Amino acid sequence: MLGFFSKDREMARWERTRQRMRETGFAWLNGAFAWGVTYAIFMSAFVVLKGEPWSLTIPFFFLAGPTVGYFIGKWGYRKMEARYKAYLEEHALVKQPDSTGSTQS
Repeated sequence: MLGFFSKDREMARWERTRQRMRETGFAWLNGAFAWGVTYAIFMSAFVVLKGEPWSLTIPFFFLAGPTVGYFIGKWGYRKMEARYKAYLEEHALVKQPDSTGSTQS
């Protein structure tokens, strides 16, 4: 993998993220607001530009987008948490040299 996308950097970033917020906060911020509201704005613009009636569709987008986004955020948090735990287990199994220079198992 390229150095820019290294797993160590990704996991360090995730560690900072998980210290700042828990699953629910992550789901609201990254799922409902970032994904859901962005989806609703783009879909609403598409409907308006297409010239279709928008009296029911735009409110639907602003209800459904953040709702679906919330669950996408919860799924994303759980997925990253599983990757983070696997990363920690992987690095715990690596033999580390002690102060005498020998490796511990």
